[in-house]
Formats: sequence, structure tokens, C-alpha cells
Amino acid sequence: MKTKNYSPLVASLLLTLNVSGNASITIDDFSTAVTGSNVIDIYSTPTPATPTTISTVGTGLTGVIGGQRNITLTRITATGSGRRQVTTTVENTGNSYFEYSSTSGASGSTTLSYGQGTDASLAGFNLSSAYAFDINFVDYDLPGGNLLTVAISVTSGGSSTSVSKSLTTNGGLLSYNFSEFSGADFSDVDQIDLVITAPSGADYSIDSFTAVTAAVPEPSSAILLGLGLSFGLVRRRR
Repeated sequence: MKTKNYSPLVASLLLTLNVSGNASITIDDFSTAVTGSNVIDIYSTPTPATPTTISTVGTGLTGVIGGQRNITLTRITATGSGRRQVTTTVENTGNSYFEYSSTSGASGSTTLSYGQGTDASLAGFNLSSAYAFDINFVDYDLPGGNLLTVAISVTSGGSSTSVSKSLTTNGGLLSYNFSEFSGADFSDVDQIDLVITAPSGADYSIDSFTAVTAAVPEPSSAILLGLGLSFGLVRRRR
């Protein structure tokens, strides 16, 4: 068996090959908002007039997989006196974000659903070219160092599997490798749910939810690699 010996130049080019940022499939870039916000508001008195769970549905949206985003907001607890409120909104004036906020004494859970309902079915959307979900938290505030619990559920072939993680730093990227979703068929996805549970007084913002595909070499790196290999072949022929 012959051993290939690369010239020093070729070896150097191979070692310095750069890889650009990962390509991705957009689940939601939050560039399209639905008019208004989800607000659940409660006071000590009078008796609360608002429900503990409310939902909004946006259809025909751009930058959203399947074109529809269902948002369900639930107030989990409301303790103490005064205003106890949880709010969600999609902010697309200037930068695009999904935002959640709450007052002290109010905790809540938000579900962002994609493919929910017959009209919005993803109809077996193929994500097999991707290998992970990324959620980019651009900011959040968790009083008392409490955790933000973030779960993704994938429905395929009539069954669902969910993976839950905690965000513990001040903003950043949370990733979920597809291999963590036992039994999920990513070539035939019918629904994706993002469920975020926040403690009392928490606030957070998300600017993107994506499915990450394979990394792509930068054009300059690909050219260098091609030149290096060509140079190596010339050296071998001599």
C-alpha cells in the first residue's frame, strides 16, 4: 500500500482551510408579526377578568416554515399583590425578535407551534439535510439566577418526541442535535413545537429559530484547496 506524501505547501493549505458559518433552514426569523400582543394580566382586585391561557394564529407569514405561527401563552403562577402580567410579542420594527416579559410574581409558558392544524400542516417537510436546531437568544433576564427551560418537540409519522434543555447564561445559542430526538423521522416532519417556560419576573428575546445544515467552505478556501492539490499533482508527476 502506497503512502501519499503531500508537499509542505499542500499540507499547509489543507491545515489552513477555513469553513464559513453553517447554512440553515429557517423555522422562524420573526420578521413577520401578527398585529397586537398576547397579554395575560391579573390584579389582586377586582377578580381577574382575563384567562390563564390565550392564543394567536398568524397565517400567510414570510420567514416562517409552513407560513403559519401559532403562539400560546399560559400564566402558570400569579402570586403577591399588584400587577402580575405575562406578555409575548413579535417585534419587527427595525430588528426582528420574539419577546417575552413578565412582572414579579408572574411565571409563564409560551408555545410556538409550526404545522399545527390542517391548513398549516407541514405535509411531511423534509429536514433531512439538516443536523440540528439552533435557537438564538439575543438577551434575557432571569431574576435570582433561575433557569429558562426550553423544549423542542418534533412530530413525524403520528408520533412526537421532545428534548428539553436549560439556558443558564446571559443570552446565546442553544443547540439540539437531531440525534437527540429518538425515533423522529426528519425526512417527514409534520409539526414542530418550541416550548419555553420562564420563572417569575423573567424576560427574554429570540431573533432566530433554524435547522442547521452542513458547514460550507468559504470560496477563497475552496480555491486555495484546489490550487494546492493541483500543485501537489504537478510535484508528483515530476
